[in-house]
Amino acid sequence: MSSRISHKTVRKLKESFESLCFIMTLIFALLPVYAIFSPQQHGEIFIFLSKIEITALAVCLAVYLYNYFFVFPNAGESSKIAQLCYNLKSYFAKNKHALLLLVVYVCTVISVFLAPNRHRALMGTEFRPDGLLMHTAFLALFIFSSYIKDNFHKKCIYAAYVFGFILTGLIMIQQYYGIIGTAGQEPYGAFGEWLNQQYIKADVFIGHFFKGTTGSFYNLNHMGYYIIMCSMLSVGMYIKAEKKASKIMSGIFMAFTFWVLVLNNTFGAYLAALGVVVVVFVILFFRLKSRFTTAIMPFAVFLAVSVAVTLVSSSDSLILKNFTTLGSDVVNIASSDSGDSSKDDSESGSAGSGRWSLWVNTVEMIGEKPLFGWGPDNLADEYKAREAKLDRAHCEPLERAVSTGILSGLCYVAAVAYVIWTRLMRKDHLNSHTSIIIPLVVVFGYSVSALVGVFLFYTACHYMIFMGMLTERQ
Repeated sequence: MSSRISHKTVRKLKESFESLCFIMTLIFALLPVYAIFSPQQHGEIFIFLSKIEITALAVCLAVYLYNYFFVFPNAGESSKIAQLCYNLKSYFAKNKHALLLLVVYVCTVISVFLAPNRHRALMGTEFRPDGLLMHTAFLALFIFSSYIKDNFHKKCIYAAYVFGFILTGLIMIQQYYGIIGTAGQEPYGAFGEWLNQQYIKADVFIGHFFKGTTGSFYNLNHMGYYIIMCSMLSVGMYIKAEKKASKIMSGIFMAFTFWVLVLNNTFGAYLAALGVVVVVFVILFFRLKSRFTTAIMPFAVFLAVSVAVTLVSSSDSLILKNFTTLGSDVVNIASSDSGDSSKDDSESGSAGSGRWSLWVNTVEMIGEKPLFGWGPDNLADEYKAREAKLDRAHCEPLERAVSTGILSGLCYVAAVAYVIWTRLMRKDHLNSHTSIIIPLVVVFGYSVSALVGVFLFYTACHYMIFMGMLTERQ
């Protein structure tokens, strides 16, 4: 009788936990939507949700330990402790990425206590809460999303991102055409002027979050990080779609995401998307032997949208201008490194919107504090002292290393690389019913863009969700 009750209780607890995992993931998936309709800043919303996330994880852990030691006492306490240690050892042996990420988190905690500004390292700021609070919330989010196994729950998460991106993308498109208040730009066309007046009368879409092609984010590059994940989500959805209607709908959504990507003009995200659609074609067609039309379609749509926007924008082509600038930056850096005196150091230093000089300074800072870095969100003063205009490394591996130490940076890169590589190598897993192709494409796309991007509280949280779903707990 007690055995039946125990099994029934375990099943109910497991079902309740999986439902909680879904809810905790969903509320973060909708974060960009809150920013559209809420008067609060992103930071305030994030802090509130983070406290819920961390509390939920703490409660789940407490319930698990209570039931493990007291509700189902099938062995002595010492035996249970030994069994628990064995289970943890077995889990980390099978999931090496989890051990690597645990090392990253431990290094982050240590770096907080050694940081020049401990309070900022712990909480960040209300405007940008990128301290230990964020990293702990991400840890909880990663754990919760990795326990989402039900296909219906997964589809709901994907649907939330589709819904959120459509809303945010439509806002960004209107920003681009001057309909929603963007730095004095005149609205495009008669309908644009009329719609702009309606927004002004309703007193919406005119605040800080709606300047430039930012969507509902603080910065156009931040919007670009969100776009790369959602555009790769559309690619994964197209690949996974089996019915003709689903293929068409996901194809339309994919074209929409690429259009928003081009108009956003975050070149790092654009290059990441270009690289991923090429890699997707190679893997699908040559490794998985998928149909040619399915394999080539993401690249074809990406190319078609890019060409269409280029033709429409004619002499002011965003894409051609960016590629020209990239070529000049490469030449300036190469000339500077080769000792060409005709090239001023300022030319190479300004490459990549100032990223090159920023990376040089970052490497120097890593050398000064190699073990545990300068602490989360504690780089601004040091960069300012070095006359750097930015306060982030704008390269995620370097930012990890300079903030929390070389070991943390290496373990983080190793964890991401390990997850992506092991999933790509499992051909049978990619073709299974519970395919991880969607989160795999998203994680790969974000990881490429992160080489010139910033790890931020309101963009990286979505990455952690897909990372967790990619490493689904079996």
